[in-house]
Amino acid sequence: MTPRLVYRGRWLLHCAGVTRPLTNQQVSLLLHMAFKHPDHMMSEATALDILWPDADSMPEYWMKALGVVIAQLRKSCAGMGLRVVNRAGFGWGIETEH
Repeated sequence: MTPRLVYRGRWLLHCAGVTRPLTNQQVSLLLHMAFKHPDHMMSEATALDILWPDADSMPEYWMKALGVVIAQLRKSCAGMGLRVVNRAGFGWGIETEH
């Protein structure tokens, strides 16, 4: 079961005949976790920089907004061969499901 990320007018995560749409924010975090830090956790500060590179565009409720994006990404990856994990005090990472 190998997940594939494809772009067909919008981002799609495809695995084992199942396709799920992803938002641009979800894709940005997923790619960063998978390629930039495959063996490390992505910190909260890094996630904020990825989602809102301009501090003026960051919502005042940024922690809740970040939690929503991570929860949506976790839900989208479930059963697709990927799992978003978190380690308190370290951040988030991506693991493959076996």
